[in-house]
Amino acid sequence: MVYEKLDSYIWIKTRKHLKILHNNKPFKWIYRKYFKADYTGVSKDKWILTDPHDKKTQLFKMNWIPIVRHAVVKYRNSPDDDSLVDYFEKRDKKDFIKDNVSSIRKLAKLSNYKCRVCKQSLVGEESLNINHIVPAKLGGDER
Repeated sequence: MVYEKLDSYIWIKTRKHLKILHNNKPFKWIYRKYFKADYTGVSKDKWILTDPHDKKTQLFKMNWIPIVRHAVVKYRNSPDDDSLVDYFEKRDKKDFIKDNVSSIRKLAKLSNYKCRVCKQSLVGEESLNINHIVPAKLGGDER
C-alpha cells in the first residue's frame, strides 16, 4: 500500500517534469520517448521510465520491493542456551535454504550446513566461497 502510493507520487512528479521539459510536445511523443516496457521481463508494466539513450537503464518501482517478514525469536530463547542448540540449527538451516541458490544448498547439505573446517553454521553475514574443494587451510588450492 505504501509502495503503491510512492510509485503514484513518483509517476505524477515525473509526468509533470517531462511535460515542463518538453512543453511543446504532446504526451504521446513523451510517452514514446521516455517510457518502455520492462526489458528484464520481471514486470508486465509498460510504463517504466527509461533512459532514451541507454535502453537498459530503467526506474525501479517501489512496488517491486518484496515485504520481508522476520521470524521472531521467543522471549526467553537465546543462541547461547545449550538446551536450544537444535532449535537454532533448524532455524539456521531454514534461513539458509530460503536465501541461497540450489548449487550452494546442495554443497551445504553435504556438510550438514556447517563449515567443514571450523564446524560453525553457514548462516551469517559473510558470503560463502565454494571454490575450495579441499580447504586451503588443509593444503588445498588457493584460487
